[in-house]
Amino acid sequence: MNKQVFKYTKQGEYVCKYASLKEASYDANISAKTISKNINNRSPSAGGFIYKLYYSTSKEDIVYTPINTCKITSIYDTLGNIVETFKSRKETYIFLKSSESRVSHSIKNKTKCNGYYISDGNNIVFELNKKSYQRKTICMDLEYSYKNDNCNGKHYLYRHIRLDTGKPFYIGVGTKLNKFNSYKQIYQRALSKHGRNNIWKKIVAKSQYEVEILLESDNYSFVLDQEQEFIKLYGRIDLKTGTLCNLTSGGEFLNTERNLNKKCKTIYVYNRDYHLIKEFNLYKDISKFLETKLSYNSIYKYAVANKKLNGYILSHKTKLN
Repeated sequence: MNKQVFKYTKQGEYVCKYASLKEASYDANISAKTISKNINNRSPSAGGFIYKLYYSTSKEDIVYTPINTCKITSIYDTLGNIVETFKSRKETYIFLKSSESRVSHSIKNKTKCNGYYISDGNNIVFELNKKSYQRKTICMDLEYSYKNDNCNGKHYLYRHIRLDTGKPFYIGVGTKLNKFNSYKQIYQRALSKHGRNNIWKKIVAKSQYEVEILLESDNYSFVLDQEQEFIKLYGRIDLKTGTLCNLTSGGEFLNTERNLNKKCKTIYVYNRDYHLIKEFNLYKDISKFLETKLSYNSIYKYAVANKKLNGYILSHKTKLN
């Protein structure tokens, strides 16, 4: 059923009525959407007139009274402390030199906008969501260490610390990516969640964590030795000796006893003329012969594909044509 629409002047004087919104739109030669906005008090007038869904002789009921759409908005620093309060979002995005859409997106998703978190309201406890808080916590220490003069080394040793217990749960080694300018990219391995074991993932699912750079050095062997010492100091979960989720005792991958003595499917080594030179059953023997630091899985792939490695052809076949 169509609703009647009443037309008034801006002074509140009655003009006429229409049987429907469509009829009013046709007579005034303006869109129905424009009239609807005026009826819902979202605009002062439509085509120079005021439209209502009721008849009234009181001018006070007709004259446009704007709805106060301004919301008190507050901005916070990365620790969740209030920095400034504004009477509207417009003042907020002007102060931040941003746009209204970016401010609205930041409020909805609790993400940063030009270095600040934003929330509607005043004098409230601002709670960051888990992802934002975790991302902020991870990066704070790295940003501090990156801006100081202690960052002098190509390789670094880092640890992940649980925030619920305050105990370290992972020790790792990384190499700086100096082709980047951002500390997040330079310390990419320390911040990355990829390539982690299942124990690490279960811990992160339960608790937030932070990253700490323990030391930096151009001597890679020194960093690896320190990794072994720290792992030995904190102990490993899988061995029931400590809190770390590391699955090895640290150091170079090839130096772990488990991999050096790992038995593998017989790999035959040929020269360029396809003459058999030697065969190997232990990973440490073939890696020493080929003078390579590749993992067993990589050498195995070379053998499966009958590819060359360091001047030799690797294969699982006893004969090669």
